[in-house]
Amino acid sequence: MLEQQPVRRFRNVPELIAKSGENLDCAYRAGVMTIYGRSTQERQIELLDGRTIVDFQRGSYLGLDNHPSIVAGAMNALNRYNSLQWSGARTRLNFAITKDLEDSLAGLFGCRAMVFSLVLTANMGVLPLLACGALTNGRRPVIVVDRFAHATISYHKAVMAEDTEVITIDHNNLEELEDICRTRSFVAFLCDGVYSMGAQPRSKS
Repeated sequence: MLEQQPVRRFRNVPELIAKSGENLDCAYRAGVMTIYGRSTQERQIELLDGRTIVDFQRGSYLGLDNHPSIVAGAMNALNRYNSLQWSGARTRLNFAITKDLEDSLAGLFGCRAMVFSLVLTANMGVLPLLACGALTNGRRPVIVVDRFAHATISYHKAVMAEDTEVITIDHNNLEELEDICRTRSFVAFLCDGVYSMGAQPRSKS
């Protein structure tokens, strides 16, 4: 008797393209995607054609990406270090200002802190280590992911699943999380700081 082979599941990229292509094309034609311009003040953007718009889609929730003090600090750092970045792994060479920031954060939170330039690189570096037990003395946690966690977390679920069980739960469903914790001895829960991937449920009041 032949052993039954597991069904291989493929990602649904072609289906996503088919369903979203018309809408994306319409957005491009309407001039509301891939817009080029420069920041002026707060959330105002000056476009290439001279028009000024107000940007409501930016993910800088605290408005720090073009805050005058932040911009001035970045310019001072560029002048001090004479480089945008070093094209090499951080395991070999780092800007000293990175250590200063990590030391400050470590003191603030009472832990070892690592700074990444993007949430993608942070998750790419940390999540596989979490899944394989490298951060928990070899013990592999069952990883539970909130459905509205950042896309870079969801993107790595398949990678984590190669080392441990990965479960996705409904947004903010603490009952479901508690049920999993009752039946699993070691659980890591991945959630988001602002949940930009989905709408918050409205209250019924």
